[in-house]
Amino acid sequence: MQTVILAGGLGTRLGKLTEEVPKPMMAIKSKPFLEWQLEYLKKQNLKKILLLTGHRSEVIEAYFGRGEKHGVQITYSKETQALGTGGALLAAKDKLDPDFLLMFGDSFLPVDFSQMVGLYAEGKCDIVMSVYDNQEDTSVPFNVSLNKKNQVDMYYKKGLSKGAPPAGLNYVEAGVYVVKKSRLQSHEVKFCAFETDLLQPAINGSSVLGWLSPQRFFDIGTPERLNLFERRIGDYF
Repeated sequence: MQTVILAGGLGTRLGKLTEEVPKPMMAIKSKPFLEWQLEYLKKQNLKKILLLTGHRSEVIEAYFGRGEKHGVQITYSKETQALGTGGALLAAKDKLDPDFLLMFGDSFLPVDFSQMVGLYAEGKCDIVMSVYDNQEDTSVPFNVSLNKKNQVDMYYKKGLSKGAPPAGLNYVEAGVYVVKKSRLQSHEVKFCAFETDLLQPAINGSSVLGWLSPQRFFDIGTPERLNLFERRIGDYF
């Protein structure tokens, strides 16, 4: 299955660290974070990669090229202007397979992705969202709930969703999805967020299933979280 990685963010919460280096290229034990992601995907024979780039995209392309040295096949979709996570995905529609894994270039989920794909293959949804019953990191609030049919019925994205978080949220979005391309076909390319403009309508239509991850996820959005992942990376490689 094709894996699509959103790797175009500015990484503003990392301050000066991302002025010259895009966030996915932040060094973790002498390797870019994105390289660790690709190595983990390759271990599961997920070698067809589409990178959605933006800020300092030339740094990513110069390092990875077409992926030959890393044992994967990489193609690129580069933003010429800031489009947000949703807009970047819509701009890449011509390069997307009918079904694809979607992940962010600043998060890492150490699981067997074939289990998510298997749930998606049952044909009962358009999107599978990975979720985690987070008890370890209390700084990350719950933002997802599942109903008795395992459908995502509530979702709240801080900074994007309107109003206050609803009551009853009991899982955390874990940052990996399986997506049906046809969900994107009717949308025009414009600045938008995947989470609220593309994902939320599918949730409203009962088209998103939750897959419960047995492992916590990591992100490198802040210096503290980057340091945490660097301390834990040996658990997964």
